[in-house]
Parts: sequence; C-alpha cells; structure tokens
Amino acid sequence: MTAESAAGPGTRPISGRAGCSAARSGAPGARRRCRPARPSAAAARLADGPKPADAEATASGMRTRRTARRHARRAFMESSLTASGQSKPPTPTTEKRRDVMHRPASGTSLHPWFRQVRNCRAPRLRLICFPHAGGSAGFFRSWAGLVPDDVELLAVRYPGREDRFAEPPAQRMEELAEPIAQACAKLTGSPLVFFGHSMGASVAFEVAARLAAAPVATGLEALFVSGRPGPEKLRSRNLADASDEELVEELVAMSGTNAEVLANPELRELFLPLIRTDYRLLDAYEAAVPPPTLAVPVVAYYGDQDEHVDEDAVNAWSAVTRSSFATRSFPGGHFYLEQHAAPLVADLFACLDTNAPHLDQG
Repeated sequence: MTAESAAGPGTRPISGRAGCSAARSGAPGARRRCRPARPSAAAARLADGPKPADAEATASGMRTRRTARRHARRAFMESSLTASGQSKPPTPTTEKRRDVMHRPASGTSLHPWFRQVRNCRAPRLRLICFPHAGGSAGFFRSWAGLVPDDVELLAVRYPGREDRFAEPPAQRMEELAEPIAQACAKLTGSPLVFFGHSMGASVAFEVAARLAAAPVATGLEALFVSGRPGPEKLRSRNLADASDEELVEELVAMSGTNAEVLANPELRELFLPLIRTDYRLLDAYEAAVPPPTLAVPVVAYYGDQDEHVDEDAVNAWSAVTRSSFATRSFPGGHFYLEQHAAPLVADLFACLDTNAPHLDQG
C-alpha cells in the first residue's frame, strides 16, 4: 500500500516503517417483642386478609416487574450500547438463525467466536470486525449493506454479551486474542482483513501479531484500527474503578445512543458490570514495547473531536508495520463511525482495492 493509496480528505499518509445484588442482600433484623403493640390501621386491615382488588393489584405489579426484567435482559442480550444506530434489533430467533447459517467456504467450520453478518458463498476476502469495550457483534449489523457483494462480513462475538451472555467475560487480553487467532487460522480459502474499533483495535492487533508469528501463513492482508492510540501511546484511565455516576457520565459523553440505553435502570444494572470488566482488561493490558511488527499495511481512523485519541496518538500505529501506514480523520468524537459508517467502509475498501489488486482475483 503506497502513501498515495490511502489518500483522501483528511488523510495523512506515512510510508514505509514511519449493585443491585448488594442492595438486596440486607435482611431485616429480628423484631423484639417486649410488650404487645397497638396494631396500626394498616395491620388491622391486613389481619382481615387482603381484599380481592388489593391482591389482584399486588400480583399484577409483580408480574409487571418480572416482565420488565425479562424484557431488559432480552434487550441487553440482543444489543449493546452504541449498537450502530439500529432502530429495532433482530429477534433472538433471527440472531440464532444468523449464527447457525455460518457455513464458511473452503472447508472451514462453524466457530462460536464469529457471527456472520453478511454471507458470501465464494468471497474474495473476509472482513472481520472487532467491537469496542462493552460492545458486541451486533454493533456491525448495519455494515451488511455497505460491503461489496463478494465480501463475507464477520463480527467477533466476545463472551458475556448477546447470545454468549451466560459466559463470563474475558479478564485478560490473552483470553480474547489467543482463541480468536486460533479461530482465524481455520478460515482458509480467502484473505483476511481486520477492522477494530477502540478496545477492538487492540484485540485485532494482538490477533494479527499472533497470526504473524505462526509458523504457517494465514493470509492476513491488512489491519484497520479505529479510535485507539497506538501501543506505545496507551495510557490507563482507571475507568473500571469509577463510580456508577462517573461511568455513566463518561459513556453518555462518548455516544448519544448510550444515553438512551443507560436511562433504563434494568439495562444499566446489566451493562455496568460488563463495561467495568472490559475497562479492567484494558487497564491491565500492556502491549510489547517495541511492539511486534507486521508485514501488512495498517490504516488508522479517528474522530477529529475525540478527546482521548488525537493525531499524535494514532500516528503511533506506524511503529507496528514494515509496510505502508496512513491515517484518516472523520468529523465527530469517539463514536464517529455511527454517523459515518458508509464513507468509512467505502474508504476501507478503496484502500484495499487500490493497493491490493491481487484481492480481485476471487
């Protein structure tokens, strides 16, 4: 990939190497009865037993609360914060069918780490997308209509969310990078391209580094990273230990979609422990210095109003490749790609099609 290949508006090419459970746990203390107490009016009414209307209202309220909890849990499993602006997520049946459909070409087998967002019987390449902290494979649902017809789009399924909700989330980067790298090694027959946003950028890089160190080449063609400083510029923000109020404020500031989800107490109760776990993983993550170098082109994207990822931070990704490197900014903050998914995907494939003509061989 040459410096001119990734050129475009805003592009700066660089060539060469350049708790709720705690709240419920308090049990009322035992009552001491020193003398008979005068029954209250409420107690007197209860002594006669609940009136039919009262009993019906109580049962109805309990049913309503149980239904709300079920709906909140289902909504959390079907989607996650900043779920790419989808107005109505698919039903669980649709999501399950989408997973079961995945029968990759060239003898590769179905694997629980990937969701097939867009099927292609004989793809010229596979684009694998890595979600952000607290995110899920569903974040890339809207990309299905943006990629070319001859591309298979896969999204990584982190444990602890959507249809892997019952599994414990990863505590260390190795718990994600190593099994995902093993799964990618089985995707033969078509070149691979990685795109990772925020935490997903680090996960994608660690997977790429493991594939590069493997004794057998795996066909990775390019790495696209987004909204994340390069390995040598990473700094811990200690968000995992922030209060609920501070954490919610931070999440809402990053994306308007977060505000809608976090306004629901049931969803907030489910989501905050997960995002804390992801942030704790990032706080503990220490990339190798100097980072391992890849032999594939690297392109770094970022929002020009992102308070924590600036041009200097994304330029640090140039140290991870012996091939070409370029950056491009888009208007917006950390989740700029919510508003600019179409031009982002178009730019990604323009880079690939212009600078990797062998990918067109099918």
